[in-house]
Amino acid sequence: MNKILREPLVHFLAIGALMFGVYALVANRSRDPDTIVVAQGQIDMMTAVFERTWQRAPTRDEVQGLIDGYVREEVFYREGMAMGLDRDDQLIRRRVRQRLEFFAESMNGVPEPSEAALQAYLDAHGERFVSPARVTFRQVYLGDDATMDTTRLLTQLNKLGDSDAAAGMGRATQLDARMELASSTDIERTFGRQFAQTLVATPPGAWRGPLVSDYGLHLVRVNERVEPTTPALSEVRELVKRDWQRDELATANEKFYETLRARHTVLVESPVYPRVASQ
Repeated sequence: MNKILREPLVHFLAIGALMFGVYALVANRSRDPDTIVVAQGQIDMMTAVFERTWQRAPTRDEVQGLIDGYVREEVFYREGMAMGLDRDDQLIRRRVRQRLEFFAESMNGVPEPSEAALQAYLDAHGERFVSPARVTFRQVYLGDDATMDTTRLLTQLNKLGDSDAAAGMGRATQLDARMELASSTDIERTFGRQFAQTLVATPPGAWRGPLVSDYGLHLVRVNERVEPTTPALSEVRELVKRDWQRDELATANEKFYETLRARHTVLVESPVYPRVASQ
């Protein structure tokens, strides 16, 4: 029983019920449906919004304008509700749903995680935080001439090895002749996906190719390859904490929805599903 009482969801439901109950009680006792009360708290809120927007306090006339605008909006809102204009309006339904979800998120505040919780989360979701493979490589651009004698060029390049002189063996280009410990994402951004995927799988130590990029053909030499690694918690603590809190909040929100859902009986009358074309 004590464990249940410590659940954040129970706290949320209790506070929510109390708030709605007090609101309903006050509204029923002190408000006439035809009476619009502009309380000082409402005026203070409108004034604060004005000050944040215009970086100054409103004048007396501007305060009166804010009050008149609020009353105008309230009149139209109440009359529209009385006429049932909110019914079957998807925009209004969606907005109410969003406000309740935001309210639930604010009440379902996620506690500060312990180091053990973060380490367990990293162990369970390590693939999210893996450092990608990185390679240091040189490339010689050949253009798009598939008939070029690449065998002769490879022989010459392998004699040069990892030398700056290799840059003069191909055609002139603005592409990087050498990249240091570049990730597949960095390589793809420069040369294209096909080139990046082939390059990261290329063994180091010799000139090879040609490889195809978005610009044409290349001969490449991978000099160093760093394999993907799962970092220590100390290296990615803030990222792990962010994801942990996001998942915890999503779980709390889902529990909140399931609690509300259990209060309703749902009947779906003869649903008609779209006909799926045969393959």
